[in-house]
Amino acid sequence: MPFEASVSEEEVKQRLAQRIRQLRESAGLSQEALAHAAGNLSRPYLGQLERGAKGVGLETLVRIADALRVDVADLLARHEKAAAGGRVRNPKGLAPEQRLARAVEVLARDAREEDVTRFLRLARAFFKE
Repeated sequence: MPFEASVSEEEVKQRLAQRIRQLRESAGLSQEALAHAAGNLSRPYLGQLERGAKGVGLETLVRIADALRVDVADLLARHEKAAAGGRVRNPKGLAPEQRLARAVEVLARDAREEDVTRFLRLARAFFKE
């Protein structure tokens, strides 16, 4: 008796696409920043993944999960949108300052000294009121 999948390959691609985008946005990352953090994927390729236009290999999936600091299973899980404003719940229940620290950590990978200096200048200007 052949195995019948309960979910089609296309449905899996679409679910994965949606989760990558939700988690990336939740972490406050641009596509470019996530692509870099995941081991220099190309930004256009990441965009295709987020639209469900491309499939993804296991190695790349692991790199994306690591960059987002989630388990691979979290990329495939179904998560409902929060009622308030249709926003996605923070998958790890992080406070805003923890989410910011996580985003900075991801962005800081392989940063050069001049990148850090430029970032600190921007952060000071942004948080100054």
